[in-house]
Amino acid sequence: MPIPDFQSLMLPLLEHVGDGAEYTIAGSRDILADKYNLSEEERSQRLPSGAANTFYNRLAWAKTYLERAGLLIKVKRGVFKISTTGIALLRNPPEKIDINYLQRFEAFNEFRKKTTETNTDHIEPSLLTDTTLELMG
Repeated sequence: MPIPDFQSLMLPLLEHVGDGAEYTIAGSRDILADKYNLSEEERSQRLPSGAANTFYNRLAWAKTYLERAGLLIKVKRGVFKISTTGIALLRNPPEKIDINYLQRFEAFNEFRKKTTETNTDHIEPSLLTDTTLELMG
């Protein structure tokens, strides 16, 4: 199975944290990799730059986009949980969550508007490095 793109990981990640507990990307990585039946080779695959693990990178971007939409809350550096908006969404979940779906949330639109205006706050998922992940929390 190919490694899912970051948009495909959004709904599974939100469902994974749906119990309201606090989570980390590192602690969620293997659970979601198991959900997709990723092989050891796929789990260890690196981005073409070699700078970061592909699956971890995509999972981190899924988390970031869900946070920007207000569906996840950053509790502290590296720790997050589902928001009340995220809990409400899971009561009647969509088939998938992607960038188009996130546009229904004002916080996400503000994030996109800001990144379009400044073009400095946003790094495309394919350019994410391990250092960037650490800085993002």
